[in-house]
Amino acid sequence: MKAPGQIVGITAYDNSFTVAEEEFSKYIKGLIFWKPNSSEGIDSLINIIGYAIKSEKGRGSEYNYDLCILTALMEESKYVDEINWNWSPSKLIDESLYYREGDFLSGGKKYRVVQVTSQRMGLVNAAARAARVLEVFKPRFIAMCGICGGFDARGVSEGDLIFAETSWEVFSGKYDETSSFLPRQEPYQRSVPTWLLENVRVFNKNISNESILKSMKIHVGPLACSSAVIANSKVIEEILTSVNRKALGVEMEIFAMYSAALDSRIPRATPFAVKGVSDLADAKKADSGREAPARNSALFLKCFFEERMSEIVHLAGTA
Repeated sequence: MKAPGQIVGITAYDNSFTVAEEEFSKYIKGLIFWKPNSSEGIDSLINIIGYAIKSEKGRGSEYNYDLCILTALMEESKYVDEINWNWSPSKLIDESLYYREGDFLSGGKKYRVVQVTSQRMGLVNAAARAARVLEVFKPRFIAMCGICGGFDARGVSEGDLIFAETSWEVFSGKYDETSSFLPRQEPYQRSVPTWLLENVRVFNKNISNESILKSMKIHVGPLACSSAVIANSKVIEEILTSVNRKALGVEMEIFAMYSAALDSRIPRATPFAVKGVSDLADAKKADSGREAPARNSALFLKCFFEERMSEIVHLAGTA
């Protein structure tokens, strides 16, 4: 049985009030001395009820962490572990959710961070895990780093980084007699807020000459999301000609994470995703060459939040 959030006692007897007052004070201030022909008791009851309603509305509306980092695979999370953010040993909430806590400085202030790994690739797993961590940790920002495939036709090369301004699900839509590789689409896109996009651009512009990131090409734009691994240049061509000619690449989780964040209840998290290009999503796609892109995407995430968090923390959850 669920315990009541508020207990209110009412009595018009002096002796009963004196006896019960001490017992009630152990739990909650909710004992009212009811005076006949007086509004004092009614006013007290109204105040208690109003406070209870206000407390219930505000319950769970505060952020618990400043940043949550979500990765799809252990081989991606190990590069988050390399970030010197005072990571704790792994902790367990239940049999399916391990996490690590840490902190970092931005603008001279300390911010709390938590990282979680999805364990498996794909939209469904990412959606379920993102929704869970948003509910459990209540972060201001939920961020993803890792690897993706880039589109050579859009000037993207292996080793580049892509910040996902927009994401959508490639294989959503309707297959009809005119369909070839992809269904006929009316893509539902999810995007980061304009203020975050502008901060990413400012960060890119001001990257120090001493930073490893300075030697990398960093793209900002649409990043497609697929429920299946794509290693087919004809599918890429159709994405660019029929869906979004500005698409920079494809991966398997960001649309789910963006949707979970943007649809989450208050306090709402702001999504952020950057991925390193490990292949060109064509027939030459291989499992090798993932280390550097994964490490560099984690480095971009680290440097961005260390530099910009103090400037944007108050904007978290806003459109």
